Amino acid sequence: MFRRTVSPGIELRHFEMRDAEPVFAVVERNRAHLREWLPWVDPTRSPEDIRQFICRAIAQTEANRGPQALIWAGGEIAGSVGFHAINWPNRSTSIGYWLDAAFQGKGLITRSCACLLD
Repeated sequence: MFRRTVSPGIELRHFEMRDAEPVFAVVERNRAHLREWLPWVDPTRSPEDIRQFICRAIAQTEANRGPQALIWAGGEIAGSVGFHAINWPNRSTSIGYWLDAAFQGKGLITRSCACLLD
């Protein structure tokens, strides 16, 4: 399982099935904020949609194509960061992320991306 300490009180942890409902609650609370940049927000209508994503994220990690992780800050889900599937033959990837509006402006994404790349 993927797990990294970003800094005291901030941790990256691979998604688990038990995270589906709490993640959905964060997405639901932040729909207006997130939909501006993320096309998956509107089609995500239930915790089951999050479970399907978690299945894909686990399969991606197991295939050695990079992790998808939740950002935990102070024991709360603050957002997510992860690799869009790594293309090993071409040595390329990109990083995707989202953040609960309440956690903006605290450097969480900058530090989480640096940790993920490390």
